[in-house]
Amino acid sequence: WSVNSHVSGYIAPEDIDEDSMDEIAQILNSLIPVYKKICGYSSTTNIEEVAAKSTDTKKTYWLYAPGANASHWDEFYDNGIMAIGWNGLPDLKDYSREDIVSGLKAHQPERDSDFKNDSLCCYEFAHKIQIGDVVICKKGRKEYLGYGIVQGEYYYDSDVDDYRHRRKVNWVD
Repeated sequence: WSVNSHVSGYIAPEDIDEDSMDEIAQILNSLIPVYKKICGYSSTTNIEEVAAKSTDTKKTYWLYAPGANASHWDEFYDNGIMAIGWNGLPDLKDYSREDIVSGLKAHQPERDSDFKNDSLCCYEFAHKIQIGDVVICKKGRKEYLGYGIVQGEYYYDSDVDDYRHRRKVNWVD
């Protein structure tokens, strides 16, 4: 992921170059204490015990950046929301991923991109994130800010100037 990613999804292991594997391993290892805290394990519980006891297969964990360099963290935390930009796109509820790609291309014709990651972010934010999922908030690539539990369905807030695509989140820590 990059600092410009707002929601990060699945990447197949074979699609990750070897140079990135060490950095990814460090980041994932730094998140183990966060996962233990979210799930109510003690800090002394080893990760193998956590994996063996984990039976909740419906809950998904999402990495989330609240704006560039976490610029909207305080606002989103105070308002109990998570939000993404792409204000040129309308309400995403009724759009397929292909529709989102078309909308992004139409809105940014000067950008030489296939909009693969942006469209995935928008689509997953509106359609894949579920109530009860855990959102781990990050700043850049290495700083953890907090985590929360998704409390509401996706909604589009046309009354705000920026970050119109939103979800209610109970920021726990």
